[in-house]
Amino acid sequence: MKKQQGFTLIELMIVVAIIGILASVAIPQYKTYITRAEATKLIVPTTRGILNAVAEYHATYAKLPPAFADLASAGMLVSASGGTVVAADYATTDIATVDMKDGVITLTFTATPKNEEFKSLTVILSPTVDAKTGAVKFGITGGTLPAQYRPKI
Repeated sequence: MKKQQGFTLIELMIVVAIIGILASVAIPQYKTYITRAEATKLIVPTTRGILNAVAEYHATYAKLPPAFADLASAGMLVSASGGTVVAADYATTDIATVDMKDGVITLTFTATPKNEEFKSLTVILSPTVDAKTGAVKFGITGGTLPAQYRPKI
C-alpha cells in the first residue's frame, strides 16, 4: 500500500500565518518608502538650482545670502526668458511657495497636492558651512513634513 504524501492542514495554516505577519510589516514600510520617494521627487528638483546658487553666493561673498532677491541681483539665478527671477518662479502644482532668508529655504506644499500626505505642510532646508573647506551643505532640519517622509538632500 502506498502512503499518501502532502502537507497537513496545520502546516498550511502556519505558512499562511507567517505570510500574513510578513505582509503586515511590509505594507506600511512600502507605503512610507513610496511617500518619501514622492517627497524627494517634489523637493529636490524644485530646490536644486537654489541650493547651488546659495553655495555659489557663499563662495563669492563669504556669507550666506540674506534674501532670495540677493541671489537674483548677483546673477546667481537667471530665468529661462532672461528676466529677473523671483521665489514665486519656483512654485509648482504641488509646491505653493518657496521662500529664503539667510540661506534657509522654506517650501510650502499646496492645499491640494497629488499626495494628500503633503497637504499644506512645510519643509525647511538649512545650510551648514564646513569650517575647513568652506563648502555649503544642506539638510532638512524642520518643517511640518513628518521626519519619515523627509528626503536626504
